[in-house]
Amino acid sequence: MSAISPPRLARWLLERRLSGPTKTFFMGDLEERFVAMAHARPFRARLWYWRQCVLAMVLPMPGVMGVGDGGPALLGSDLRQAVRGIVRNPIQTALAVVPLGLGIGVVATAFSIVWGTVLAGLPFEDAHELVHFERARLAEGQE
Repeated sequence: MSAISPPRLARWLLERRLSGPTKTFFMGDLEERFVAMAHARPFRARLWYWRQCVLAMVLPMPGVMGVGDGGPALLGSDLRQAVRGIVRNPIQTALAVVPLGLGIGVVATAFSIVWGTVLAGLPFEDAHELVHFERARLAEGQE
């Protein structure tokens, strides 16, 4: 190993994150590139190494945590594909979103009414003794 070495903390974090053949391959490539960069610009090489370390911590990598052959795609690519689908088919999107919104609104309204009248009870003392009064309509012959 040369006198120029990558940041110890970043290297330690990468060693904990990676495993198996991915670890050997990835760490070896990073160290080779770091040494090549550090001869010309040591500070910039350290920043680059830290950036690679952070990216390795955040992004899924093949062979790490079940990601790889047939595993889940990156979240960013899924979001981009969803936005492309919405832009390509706005009518289809509206036909899916509008009924969902209306359904959620109706269910929320119904639950609010049931909660306010039946489940929560009335906000009065002795609500069970509450009586309904109505005014008599004398014009219609009621007394």
